[in-house]
Amino acid sequence: MKSLIFKSLFLILGIVAVLSISSCIKEDFDAPPTTGSDPEIAADQIVSLNEVFAKYVPGAYTPIALDKYLKAVVVADDRSGNFYKTLILEDENSDFGIAVLIDENEIHSQYSVGRRVFLKLNDLTISDYNGLPQIGMGVDNSGTSPRLGYIPSALLPDVMIKGQTGIPVVPRVKTISELGPNDLNTLIKLEGVQFRTVGPTVTYADNNPTSPVTINQTLVDCANNQIIVRNSGYAEFAGDILPEKNGSLTAVYSVFRQDKQLFIRETTDIVFDKDRCGQSGGDNRIAVKDVRALFANGTTVAPAAFVQGVVISDGANGNTDTRNMVLQDGDAGIVLRFSSAHNVSLGKEVKVNINGITLSEFNGLLQISTVPNDNIQIVGDGTITPKVLTISQINLATHESTLITINDVELSGGATFGSNNGNITATDATGNIILFTRGAASFNSQPLKTGKVNLTAIVSEFNNPQLTMRKIEDVSGGGTVEPPTGIDEAFSGQTNNVDISIPGWENVAVKGTRKWQGKSFSGNLYAQSTAFNDTAPAMETWLITPEADTEKTPTLTFESAKAFWVHDGLTVWVTTNYTGNPTTTTWTKIDAKVAVNADADNTFIPSGNINLKSFGAKVKVGFKYEGAGGTNTSTYRLDNIKIQ
Repeated sequence: MKSLIFKSLFLILGIVAVLSISSCIKEDFDAPPTTGSDPEIAADQIVSLNEVFAKYVPGAYTPIALDKYLKAVVVADDRSGNFYKTLILEDENSDFGIAVLIDENEIHSQYSVGRRVFLKLNDLTISDYNGLPQIGMGVDNSGTSPRLGYIPSALLPDVMIKGQTGIPVVPRVKTISELGPNDLNTLIKLEGVQFRTVGPTVTYADNNPTSPVTINQTLVDCANNQIIVRNSGYAEFAGDILPEKNGSLTAVYSVFRQDKQLFIRETTDIVFDKDRCGQSGGDNRIAVKDVRALFANGTTVAPAAFVQGVVISDGANGNTDTRNMVLQDGDAGIVLRFSSAHNVSLGKEVKVNINGITLSEFNGLLQISTVPNDNIQIVGDGTITPKVLTISQINLATHESTLITINDVELSGGATFGSNNGNITATDATGNIILFTRGAASFNSQPLKTGKVNLTAIVSEFNNPQLTMRKIEDVSGGGTVEPPTGIDEAFSGQTNNVDISIPGWENVAVKGTRKWQGKSFSGNLYAQSTAFNDTAPAMETWLITPEADTEKTPTLTFESAKAFWVHDGLTVWVTTNYTGNPTTTTWTKIDAKVAVNADADNTFIPSGNINLKSFGAKVKVGFKYEGAGGTNTSTYRLDNIKIQ
């Protein structure tokens, strides 16, 4: 009997022990236990970020001057390389976060995510970087403009005192539209989001080993709200392919001026395991020719399916509206009109979900409209071989929205492709057809080819059949018409964020390395110059016109605009003896009306008519921008420069 009692007692104790062990194991998996200990700092020595922010003045460098501590938890470190010499701390006594600048690499080896720290505030400084609050130490005047100083590595152990590790770091669940100033420098989580542009070659950033490039990727939700995800070219994941699906993303919320942006800590912060918005078409592919047949038979709503084909339109050259895409699938093509501008380039093979989208005609041209941009998925690169036809063989029922080539064509109706409101006549031995060129096309002002040419174009319709080129190279052979006299430059042939390059013009950096660049806004291209973020001590750049004959074309007009004004940086000059070097040329300043501080930002101001004849018979006009990074950084724009 005694033996049985002991055995029973032993069994009960064993079960209790097993349950205790199981409980400990479960505890380990649910939340890692904290380790280490916090320093003995009295409660009355700890303040919240509310008190620190009371001293914060945007744009100023303000000593905090509080002989107290901030008790906070590290929510983002520099382990992956997407944060440089920076820790992101969340205050445990308020709902705020702060970026802390530290002059040290590999900070995460001592201050990793989940560690509690006690930040000694007395000798620290609070400021901001283009709107983002930061704490550092003092002011760094070593560059061309002052900036917040980093906390020296040697002082770090005394300034940022280590506490426990393993503190749970839980992001706040937000939506893109909810993010605001109170969320800055905090860890947030977005659900139901995806990257707008994906594909087999789209990476987080450019990890070129000799010149890494930070890249902004656009994140969207299913309501088409969007935010920037900024990725450093030095991040470990810079060269990784963006995930294509939809899901949740955890990141630190930040701003740069008016731009909302996110910084992920590592790719495990992204869990995209759901279908993209609008991908309910599933695996049901429908041929473009069958979509066209559905509409011909009276169907006006697309089925639950996707179309797939090669993009034959070229939005980069402006002859196709940025919301439109012409997609060719085999021998059939169709226009897709999206909710907003897309950036899918010529030659990309894409699949587009069209489930429930309207089929309609616009002046006779069949299109699928309006397609959410998130329905686009790039699957690779493709090619379409144009079908060789004569003009009389063009049949809209068969060839609409497909790529064709017509040989031995003559072009007439004007001196440039944009003449006659863009309606040029193309004629071959069998008939004629309109070749239409938009005003926004990069080749709008290019002279027509003379004689017989070979023409590649998309078959289109605007109540009647017409053709649309994609780029100037779509016309080969022939000669050229003498272009109109004078100068008429709208910069439509330039490329966004690329230095201006126009035959006959000069774009010269006299001080520093920056030149006038092409910029685009709402489909309009213009020239822009700014010293913002320039590291050179001074900036001077000239945009100089070709020579004008003032006997034939005496009047100068142009438009200018300014933004982020801090100084008058644009002046206009004229010369009769250009030497090839702006610094050795004799210039005369023109009293021209240019945009000034009182004018609204980004609003183009007409110069009025300026008579150049009094300056000489043969002149060149120079537009000079002067500035300096950190001080004189106004942005200036030029457009529609004419000497006529």
